[in-house]
Amino acid sequence: MIATNADAAHKIPTDGSITLTFDRLLLPLSVTRQSVAFRDAFNQAPVSPVVIYDPVSLTVTISSPSPDQPWLLPNQPYKVILTVPKDVNDMGGLRAIDNATLDHPYVIEFFTTSDPQRPPQRPIARTTSDPTDRAKLVKDRAPAGPLGYCDVQPIFLTSCGVGGHCHNATDQNPTGDFPPMGMLLTTAEGIRNTAIGRASEEMNRGASSAPLAPGRRFGENMPIIDPGNPGGSYLIYKLLAHGPATSPAISDDEAALLLWRIAGQAMPPSVIDGKQKPPLALEQAETISKWIAQGARVDVDDCH
Repeated sequence: MIATNADAAHKIPTDGSITLTFDRLLLPLSVTRQSVAFRDAFNQAPVSPVVIYDPVSLTVTISSPSPDQPWLLPNQPYKVILTVPKDVNDMGGLRAIDNATLDHPYVIEFFTTSDPQRPPQRPIARTTSDPTDRAKLVKDRAPAGPLGYCDVQPIFLTSCGVGGHCHNATDQNPTGDFPPMGMLLTTAEGIRNTAIGRASEEMNRGASSAPLAPGRRFGENMPIIDPGNPGGSYLIYKLLAHGPATSPAISDDEAALLLWRIAGQAMPPSVIDGKQKPPLALEQAETISKWIAQGARVDVDDCH
């Protein structure tokens, strides 16, 4: 670990998040509430926080189980404990992508402030049973700025849907029913039907497209897109394997290891139709990862 926003010199708002930044890609299976333990002054787990690993920013974020609501008591001490596996068979501690562990357990102690960072949000009024009206109420109360599919579609169109033979609908396949590797990324419907909650065909070890429990091999049975979980979304690793588009940047050796760990080639391919294809820019990878972390919303059918 190389940085954190929580320490003795920096208090965390009662509705804030604790961010841990690493200099290595982590093994996603090892990032759990057990390996990143949250404790109060009595060494108890007062709540079950949301723990999200983002491979693009190389961060683990610990946040409220109820978005935008205070979850920490004011002016209280808390700590985050990063554990070390007991042996090679223990999956209860943090591991890097090459299975390396921390050299020792880390304890990060901090205090909270007296107030939340944002004013409390009023609960959404349950004034109607009509699903359409209810959806509108939810949308109206949603935090400002969440990313939707139309924010990522331009990236998918230019990087994943070029050449007439990639993850898009073509003249030969106008409905997108049979995209390469069974995945269509250039429409919201395609994302819903072929990527969200579906295991990669390259790494699927089950009898159906539904992802199973993760295997010990990196990426095994991992969903292509797991809403709310960029670290458990195989698409992110396929994109990162084409180039070290992480911040902080991973080493060339780490990028080579990631390329070796994924099945098949990195995405987008380095050569399409005889032309060199650059990897995603860091900003593009950040946008896709943030979109997944915010729930991978695909509640539109037309971005025009």
